[in-house]
Amino acid sequence: MARCSFDNHLLSLVGTLTIGATLIMLRPEGHIDLDYLTRVLNEKQITTMHTVPSLWNSLFNFLNITNRTSSLQWLRTVCSGGEVLNNKLVNLLKSQVRSECRIRNHYGPAEITINCTNYLIDLNKDQTNIPIGQPFPNYQFLVLDMFLQTVDIEQEGELVVGYVGRDDSTAKVMININEQIFYKTGDLVQMDSNGLIHYVGRRDFQVKLRGQRIELQEIIQRLLMLTSINACVVIKWDENHLIAYVQSDNINVEQLRHRCQSNLPSHMIPSIFIILEKLPLSPNGKVDRKRPPPPDLLLLTLSSTPSSLTTTALENRSNLPQNQLQKKIHDIWCEILRCIGQQISTTANFFSIGGHSLLFIELYHRYQQLYDFDNRVLSIALFLQQPTILQHS
Repeated sequence: MARCSFDNHLLSLVGTLTIGATLIMLRPEGHIDLDYLTRVLNEKQITTMHTVPSLWNSLFNFLNITNRTSSLQWLRTVCSGGEVLNNKLVNLLKSQVRSECRIRNHYGPAEITINCTNYLIDLNKDQTNIPIGQPFPNYQFLVLDMFLQTVDIEQEGELVVGYVGRDDSTAKVMININEQIFYKTGDLVQMDSNGLIHYVGRRDFQVKLRGQRIELQEIIQRLLMLTSINACVVIKWDENHLIAYVQSDNINVEQLRHRCQSNLPSHMIPSIFIILEKLPLSPNGKVDRKRPPPPDLLLLTLSSTPSSLTTTALENRSNLPQNQLQKKIHDIWCEILRCIGQQISTTANFFSIGGHSLLFIELYHRYQQLYDFDNRVLSIALFLQQPTILQHS
């Protein structure tokens, strides 16, 4: 299940038709309407589904909350890819699908034809680290250090992938090792004693956030166009946030956020902007990306005294809930944003206080479950256009 801008849609489209199976096309934005998606799973008797872990998590939590796990009864294969698959999600998947259903973890950059590894998860065995598996036939893997030397078992190195007999396809982006051409993925991995590859992370400034590939340098470049910024660092924090550290003495958070909203797609806009007088430097005088102060994620939701770490969404007590409906919506937001017991301003933008698209889907379906409205009349798009507690009330 993927948009046409995501390379995996080619696998779904061509792969399904090649083996003579039936391909189900979702309506526009159908992948973010969990109620619609649940009906499709049941009515079309879907047997195989492939999507990113973050969407699997939202869908399965929704099915569990709404007591509609029977929609999964037809599933024979669940495939995950595009993000790191963790053990917590595997246990969630395992708890709701039939025992005969197979859960697979896939890996592969678009540059090497969608998928190049596969791992069939043993549902009878507890695993703390889910591998990305072993290469498909006609692929060759090496795990190399910075000097292009192979590393030992359990040692971290960059994964390089070669096509057998397809040097012409990869010569422009590959390196030559012993007269063979390999593609440098930029992914750091480890190989265990069973020959299984385990994903560690990226070695460059590219990250994946909720299945979207993001060039951090592009965000930095947009911010540095503001003349009042002297230096900038953007990092990925946990699995759901981008944090921008800005060195400046003459700018505020709203200006930074507006700059990003005007020049970047929504999934590339940092959740938190932290303004510092001076960014930490390494011994050689370069900005040290590994030493910025850790963000206080509670500042996204707490109503507190404004500072360089806060946004205008964090306002005074006059913007706290004023009636029972606002208080109920406020409590739902706290639950969705994992900040129960804290205070959120009624004028806070959901996406400015740590929210993202998948959490908004969860929020929308929580509303639907509680207030029982018709999603064809009150679509998720209407709520997206007015993303504050005040507007939702």
